[in-house]
Amino acid sequence: MHEGVDVERIVALPHGNLHAALFLPTHSPVVATIGALVAQKAHHALIEAAALVVKQVSDVRVVILGEGELRPQLEKQIKHLHLERHVFLAGFRADVLELLKDIDVFALSSTHEGMCTSLVDAMAAEKPAVATAVGGVPEVLADGETGYLVPPRDTEALAARIVQLLKDAALRRRMGSAGLDRAQSRRAHAGDASDGQQRAGRPDLVGGRRSFSRQGRAWTGKDRGRVARRLFQDDRRQLAVAALGDAGGNRGTGRVSVLRAGFGHQRCGAARRRRNRTLAVLKRWSVNREG
Repeated sequence: MHEGVDVERIVALPHGNLHAALFLPTHSPVVATIGALVAQKAHHALIEAAALVVKQVSDVRVVILGEGELRPQLEKQIKHLHLERHVFLAGFRADVLELLKDIDVFALSSTHEGMCTSLVDAMAAEKPAVATAVGGVPEVLADGETGYLVPPRDTEALAARIVQLLKDAALRRRMGSAGLDRAQSRRAHAGDASDGQQRAGRPDLVGGRRSFSRQGRAWTGKDRGRVARRLFQDDRRQLAVAALGDAGGNRGTGRVSVLRAGFGHQRCGAARRRRNRTLAVLKRWSVNREG
């Protein structure tokens, strides 16, 4: 279980209202995922699975929380499958962790994964998960206990497990509770090694946030870029948004806009300047936190 997820903080967060935020029918079951709209997340497979799920759970809603370069293709796919009323690309949300508490099933359709922090987030929110058995996912999700593992690119298996959970509320509660227990216990074990990790100069969670030390030497542009890419690629945008808020003293969607601008493709001077300003804020925040 990755030590960068503050499980207890997620437990203490208020219960968000995803239905109200996205104007979904009040009692519709919700399947959600968190991830950049990029190829490795294979959101197209989740959308294909959604077309199968709708046939058995007609009022289901599938929400994809994230932004990225594949949005136009995914929007086209949703329209082609006539899923406009069922699948929603919700973009970045600063309150994503609170909204996780209002879903019924978490889904992960990636073709490969690393630390898989969004899955741990869902477990900390007491939500059962259906996830592809790739990368570090099998180490996080206990198959048949906290959710189900399915082969990558197998949309029928993904849909079948989602339907199984949607039709069994008691199973969802049992797996969700087991997921939280697993996240808390493994987070406790990870905490035992945190001091050693900090001495080694590795990213770790300090006081509820990550601290990025570089073994006492000065930060370089390459260091900042590496940290920013890790925040982006590991779906830890929530940490980056919090960093921007701490440094800038402001809250709200403006921070998310800055973040989106900062991590886009750098095809013009203005975009590069926005990126550099974003990374500079992250640098100042990390120095302040370590000082």
